[in-house]
Amino acid sequence: MCEFCVQHGEGERWYLNARNYGEDLASDLRRRRFTEDFFTGFEDWARRGLRGLEQLSKAPRIVQSLVR
Repeated sequence: MCEFCVQHGEGERWYLNARNYGEDLASDLRRRRFTEDFFTGFEDWARRGLRGLEQLSKAPRIVQSLVR
């Protein structure tokens, strides 16, 4: 067992426990902001995506193949 596991994981493999990552993820403000925006604005994102797909279907085939 590595020294870090003994020191921070109470003798267990600390990296297998999701709780050990929870604080780091929650403290990352950019990730938190993205998550909040994603869940609150999901319908807007979906509408924009559908509009983009509709526009892509009207584009010439060469443009469609480049985008895909």
